[in-house]
Amino acid sequence: MSHRKYSACRHGHLGFLPRKRCSRGRGRCKTFPKDVPGTPVGLTAFLGYKAGCTHVMRLIDHRGSNLHNKQAIDQATIIDAPPMICAGIIGYAQTPKGLQPITTVWAAHIADSAKRRYYKCYKSSRKNAFSAYQKKAAETDHIKNELERLKKLADVVRIIAHTQPEKTPLRQKKADIMEIQVNGGRDVAEKIDYAFGLLERPVTARDVFTVGEQVDTISITRGHGCQGVISRWGVTRLPRKTRRGNRRVACIGSWHPANVQYTVARAGQKGYFHRTETNKQIFMLDTAENPACCKTELDLTDKGINPVGGFVNYGRIQGDFIMIKGSCPGPKRRQVVLRKALLPHRNTPPVGIQWICTASKLGHGAFETVEERRAFYGKAITPGAAE
Repeated sequence: MSHRKYSACRHGHLGFLPRKRCSRGRGRCKTFPKDVPGTPVGLTAFLGYKAGCTHVMRLIDHRGSNLHNKQAIDQATIIDAPPMICAGIIGYAQTPKGLQPITTVWAAHIADSAKRRYYKCYKSSRKNAFSAYQKKAAETDHIKNELERLKKLADVVRIIAHTQPEKTPLRQKKADIMEIQVNGGRDVAEKIDYAFGLLERPVTARDVFTVGEQVDTISITRGHGCQGVISRWGVTRLPRKTRRGNRRVACIGSWHPANVQYTVARAGQKGYFHRTETNKQIFMLDTAENPACCKTELDLTDKGINPVGGFVNYGRIQGDFIMIKGSCPGPKRRQVVLRKALLPHRNTPPVGIQWICTASKLGHGAFETVEERRAFYGKAITPGAAE
């Protein structure tokens, strides 16, 4: 005779309530690392697109660990990171009510992909966004006066940058726009001069991050629609002979108070949540234009980052990319915000990559490069040929 367990630990975390769909389709960076005056001036975040995952073999350099000087396999996520274009500068003043915007200085020329973000239907619109501002800036010293105003009043300086979706295999035409805080420098004037020098210029991922640095990933998780309590909260199934279903919660509360508490597991939306994962180490910063970017000391094969057949449901990376340790939220083609870690771990071990898998991600790939596959099948098709 089976016996039911009538007591169990709490199932499901209450720290992420309410579990409902995110109103935005892109991760939002609400805070940035603390500014340290006197350090070199630079940016603190970047935006890319998730391309796919692979695995790498590393040599662990961690004294005192059982894995010291041993090889280990780690998961890695590749993020397509084409250069971002700086389109504007915004300054904030610190007030008792928080940061309050002072003014925004826009560039003289704004890309059409960024203008599309301000229209619901760009094709049937007048396409006159920023036309009045650009005319005013060309005829007067508006930009110069606004920059001087920012130098006097601003406490926090951020740039407004947008992506270049035309440099990715995506069909997206609208650029993704975000604010990136400028940290470092002696004073605010140096930050504004640095940001002004970036206007209408590309900013690459290598200008923001370095290999081995820790970053936080901000994105929207994969959506699963409406799910029941078993899948959504992980509660235990009821016994087989339970009446009216067993994938349910048996007791949803007492008679009084006559309402269901928020702590009770209920069916509803699962996934498509805004999530931040911290302290992801950067394994590699390179470009797909380098045909030997995945060449290591142990693997002397000249191969690029794109696997055989390209990344499934994404395509082939055409430019810069970032490889981070582990996974990141969201499906492929989802926007991912990379931010410098707010609370980085100390004593981060070196990367020490010895091999990167570039086999086909559609099934169990047996070949690392197209040339290797051609050589194998060509030899198999013509048996008895001269070696």
